[in-house]
Amino acid sequence: MEMYKDYIQVGDTVAESPVGPGTVTDITDAGYPRVNHVAVACLKRTDGVVFDPYGHYAKKEATNAS
Repeated sequence: MEMYKDYIQVGDTVAESPVGPGTVTDITDAGYPRVNHVAVACLKRTDGVVFDPYGHYAKKEATNAS
């Protein structure tokens, strides 16, 4: 099952993720992208598209706004 296959694909360039910038190298069986061969729960592509099913970036922005 690929939860976000419509907009996250192998080869996409990543500007920000828990493992840093890089490239989407694979999609796990659970539907999570791997950045530089490491599965991540959120990422931001270089074109601004966000994969964030748990709201990590929204929580981060809310914390920074306080």
